[in-house]
Amino acid sequence: MNSKQIQINALVEQAQQGDQTAFGMIYDQLIDQIYRYIYFKTPSVEIAEDLTEDVFFKVWKNLKKYKNKGVPFSAWVFRIAHNEVVDFYRKNKEVLALDDTWQDHKQENAPQNLIEKQLIQKEVQIALRGLPENQAQAIILKYINDLSNQEISKTMEKSETAVRVLLSRGLNKLQTILKGKGLEKLV
Repeated sequence: MNSKQIQINALVEQAQQGDQTAFGMIYDQLIDQIYRYIYFKTPSVEIAEDLTEDVFFKVWKNLKKYKNKGVPFSAWVFRIAHNEVVDFYRKNKEVLALDDTWQDHKQENAPQNLIEKQLIQKEVQIALRGLPENQAQAIILKYINDLSNQEISKTMEKSETAVRVLLSRGLNKLQTILKGKGLEKLV
């Protein structure tokens, strides 16, 4: 267990006792990862923001039920996020249009670079939706949220070998999809 996980576990214990400041610190540490995970699985910024808010509401509401079983707390939060996305699509079965906005929260770029990033991001979103759910989830956790294979295996409740297979097969399919769109350099 790394120092970040130890710190989060201590914050979780404090938050379970009703410490809102500790929960705020947990939120600050996990919000970007959870948002990115949801964003790449949903069609718009607004939906991703709403679902992220719902995830953290559910985390707060169910925090006292959480039991540390040696799995990172973030895996529990990612499971809630995954379930929120599944519920969203279950409730909204019609095909949803992709969002037209691209927000780069980390750096500002020239307009032409933002347009190019927006187009690439949309193509990657579409391509990820063309993959089996578990492959897309593994790729998002690995390459967008920068989780290790061990963290992914705990989050997805699969062995590390299964995660490696999902990543390999998913990347091959993603490369095929993107190659057909002239974007093979991305994978």
